Amino acid sequence: MINAGNVSLGGSMQNITLAAGSDGGLNKPADARILAAGNVSIALAGNLTLDALTGGSNGSAAISGGDVSIGAAGAPVNSIVLEGGTSLVTGATPQVQHADATITASGGLSAYIGGGGLTMTGGSATVMASAGASAQATAAVGLKGGSVALNVDNLGNVVMTGGTSLAQTGLSASKSDLSADASASIVSAASFSPTIAGSLTMQGGTATAGPASAHASSAALIDGATNLTLNVGTGLTLTAGTALANGGAGNCTGGGGACTNVSALLSSKSSKTISVATGDVNFTGGSATANGPSASSAAFAGTDSGSVAGTLATLATLDAKSGRITLTGGPQSGTGGLNSDAAILSVGGIKIFGHGNGVYSGLTLNGQFGSGLFQNLLNTGSIVRLDGRIPPVSVTGGVTICPAGGAACVLGSTFGNSFILSGSPPSNLDPLLSDLMSSIDMSKPKRIAGFLDDVNLGSRRVSDKNYCK
Repeated sequence: MINAGNVSLGGSMQNITLAAGSDGGLNKPADARILAAGNVSIALAGNLTLDALTGGSNGSAAISGGDVSIGAAGAPVNSIVLEGGTSLVTGATPQVQHADATITASGGLSAYIGGGGLTMTGGSATVMASAGASAQATAAVGLKGGSVALNVDNLGNVVMTGGTSLAQTGLSASKSDLSADASASIVSAASFSPTIAGSLTMQGGTATAGPASAHASSAALIDGATNLTLNVGTGLTLTAGTALANGGAGNCTGGGGACTNVSALLSSKSSKTISVATGDVNFTGGSATANGPSASSAAFAGTDSGSVAGTLATLATLDAKSGRITLTGGPQSGTGGLNSDAAILSVGGIKIFGHGNGVYSGLTLNGQFGSGLFQNLLNTGSIVRLDGRIPPVSVTGGVTICPAGGAACVLGSTFGNSFILSGSPPSNLDPLLSDLMSSIDMSKPKRIAGFLDDVNLGSRRVSDKNYCK
């Protein structure tokens, strides 16, 4: 551990690796940390690696300080790698274990990265049935700051992947509690404008909760606070993971319940401006299974709606400058609350720019009965279907709904919807597991929306569910 007022690393160093160890079952600290009461500055030509995996279990790798700067404009580090480890809580261990890899700044966090890109991979977090009701295991990876500046140059890619979380019991008394967390996140408390020369890939992991009340998350999240302005070079892919929830007592929005979240989410309170220079945009819902009235699974891919007052002004823009945009709902099953939708949501107007390839339109929506373009009329809860030719949802490049009759589009199949919705979410578009990612940022609830029945849209397959019980 390095613990100092200010920490400056670089000079002749080519690479830096912080590798956590293992507690060896002795419950002794095994963390590798750089902790500054002041600021942290890291200047390298090589690679910065935070590894909580290789050395064993129940140890974290972390950098924290006031302002944290990694690389600089014109002098980036080649790559940053965050690797979550393995944390396990049983009846015989301490009831809280961490194996995280995180970089945290109470002030500004800046990262300038070259062709090696940014790779963030969640680990494995497990709370066994023999543990107590307050148990928690984490193997999360994250960048977090009062403000965050991220610049990835030289065609470097950003890859964020949720890990594996299993919670058979554990911390779940409130909706913001997580029993097991293996998520990957970038969270800025101020508006966020990352530039990524290569591609951005966000992949949810695998989360399992139950049979006792438990909350498990292996999500992938970018949270841009008020405004998110995302510039990507060669393609944008959001894919939710696999969520399984069984049993529980209570419910996921009020506390308790068996609740899982493997969503891939772009979040901000107000505007989202997303530009992709080349390549395609693909949002794909994951696999959601939930059994029992107290069980819910979220495997959502897309953008949340925001939380500012509804407006007709454009608050969301997605521009694939030379590629197609495709949203596809994922498979879902069970008697609990389910969300495997792929969607672009905004409390304001939405503009979509896509480019067809001669076979498909610029925007393709694959999903069940609730798929399409919609407006919550004057934020009254009355939903109307739109054609994309005029605001508040305008689409350049054409729209095709279920062009090929794929699995997500076959009538009677068990898949989620794909849709674009302008306007504040109505009462039947309630948050699903809205705070399951709030351990990433406890001060701000996440807004993952689930699309439910509406008389104007036809009956959704899971017709008896309301996600806000």
